[in-house]
Amino acid sequence: MTERKFRVAPPGFTAEQWEEFLERGMLSFRNALSKEEVDRYVEAIDQARASDPNYRPGKDYRVTNAVASDPVLSELIDHHRHVGYGYDLYGELLKVQRSDFFVRPRNPDRSTWHPDSPRLTPYATFSPVLPLRLCIGYWLADLPHTGMDNFIYLPGSYNYPVFEHYYTHQSVPGEEALCVPAGTDSDPDADPRIPLRIRRRRTIPERIGIPGVAAPGPSLSGNGA
Repeated sequence: MTERKFRVAPPGFTAEQWEEFLERGMLSFRNALSKEEVDRYVEAIDQARASDPNYRPGKDYRVTNAVASDPVLSELIDHHRHVGYGYDLYGELLKVQRSDFFVRPRNPDRSTWHPDSPRLTPYATFSPVLPLRLCIGYWLADLPHTGMDNFIYLPGSYNYPVFEHYYTHQSVPGEEALCVPAGTDSDPDADPRIPLRIRRRRTIPERIGIPGVAAPGPSLSGNGA
């Protein structure tokens, strides 16, 4: 009988990180990926879209269940860079609920404000506390300034019982856009209700990212953008 080997979970949140995470709904770790690691993930994504007959140049491209599409991406299921954060929340119940990668080319379109997590309705009908969900993502292109398809969020907005700007494009006082170098690891959505939107890029090359979701539930998103 083959002896099973178990890993010890790496460190997750520090006390200061947890406090910031709950207050703002976002953590960001610059230079979490080396240039070589960024290049490996981009190459895997490039190979996937080159072999996909559904890929259309100039159009948004997204693949679900991304970690199953390439062994290079499969390592992200429990990579030591981020798995400690999920283990802090869920322990042995930690699992991947969803994984995607996407490529967004230059495009004047933009998304609306929306939550990427359990909605207040119907969950609030059954419990005053919404399910906790953690999102971990890596953005794999430099985003030095706004107007580059940045991830935009409203810090601390999970404390709002109602967010009146859902499904609109309008800017909101206090919103923040991620402007980070490739290889940064960030965590949006400390709470399932934090709203976000994407401001579509009009300059620079494509944005490539690998967002994922661990369950049961606030959202930690990694950013290699």
